[in-house]
Amino acid sequence: MLKSDIKSKDKVLLRFMEKTIDNINTCLASQYTLYKLLIDKKLITESKLISRLKEDRNLPQRKMGMKVLKEMLAPDWEQSIDFEKTEQNILEHIYHRIYSLVLPPHWATEEGVEPPNDQAKKGAYKICHDLYKKQSLQPTVIACTKENGIYLTFKKDNKSLIIEVYNDGDIGALVNNDEKKEILYNEDIKDYNFDTCITILSKKI
Repeated sequence: MLKSDIKSKDKVLLRFMEKTIDNINTCLASQYTLYKLLIDKKLITESKLISRLKEDRNLPQRKMGMKVLKEMLAPDWEQSIDFEKTEQNILEHIYHRIYSLVLPPHWATEEGVEPPNDQAKKGAYKICHDLYKKQSLQPTVIACTKENGIYLTFKKDNKSLIIEVYNDGDIGALVNNDEKKEILYNEDIKDYNFDTCITILSKKI
């Protein structure tokens, strides 16, 4: 409670302090929202975030504040994506790899293989984009294929999803058991529907 006999100068100072506290509370709320968003988007894990906050010398070193923040976030994410490796960066990297493909010269001169055309590149990127967005799968191999198109491989546990996107627009896919060197499933893909392939790829053996 403020006393009635507080000097005018002190009242101004106290009012300034009250506004400062309000601003700090607003900043803390904004920080919490940002941290929660980073975790919800799987751009960082709780443990990595706490570690980064502890290492930041510009932040107040308050143990209680760190403990409260940890309790507020309390996520149970098991997967971690590098802090700098955002979703946009991942997709841009995939796009660059697809559009930078170069056909080995002897394939063209000795075997008559055609380099991937624009249709194959667009199809390959759409597949990579959709599988990353829906399944968090990233291609481990992006290469030219001797069948005139682009070859993609996606790994999950001990299985691989292998996709070939051809220059004529056709798409072929197979799921392979890498340990047994056995083809589990293959099909010609229509309308970019990989549901059956993903089900078999994700099924535990």
